[in-house]
Amino acid sequence: MKKIKRTLMISGILCLVAALLSVTSLLLDILYFEFSAFDVAMTSIELALSLATGITYLIMMNFEYEKLAKYNMIFTVFAISNIFNNLLVWIVAFWVEIAVNKYIRTKNFKDMLSGQNPIFKENNYESEIVLDDDDYTVVGKKETLESKLAELKELHEKNLITDEEYEKLRHDVIEKYI
Repeated sequence: MKKIKRTLMISGILCLVAALLSVTSLLLDILYFEFSAFDVAMTSIELALSLATGITYLIMMNFEYEKLAKYNMIFTVFAISNIFNNLLVWIVAFWVEIAVNKYIRTKNFKDMLSGQNPIFKENNYESEIVLDDDDYTVVGKKETLESKLAELKELHEKNLITDEEYEKLRHDVIEKYI
């Protein structure tokens, strides 16, 4: 939760800095450069979008997971609407949208697992999910015929399985891979 709050805080501050730059640009458009209604209108739109985005991110920084999940469409709307803004704010909005959706997806996945650390086996692949504080990683390793036969041989040499069990398991493994 700390990473998403930090992301929202940094993004909100960057958007407000961009809004200050838009105010400067607006004043220069009105007072210094040749007055152009189009430039003033575009700069005003940039200013409004930057302010709305920055303030919203700073407010949503204090939301809990349930509210973030409930209002996650706001981040998508800001990412799309900031296409009409300057490049910095659009990149920040896009970054926040990705970060929030990743956080929600990770939280939902971790809630689904509810403390388990499952191992998935499919098509002779074995993958383990490692849960971190704010993320998860799928660690996979390929199971090969050679490694499986070596494992059986080791069990047989340690006398943990009989000769008959070894031959049967060996035959089953070979059948599985061939």
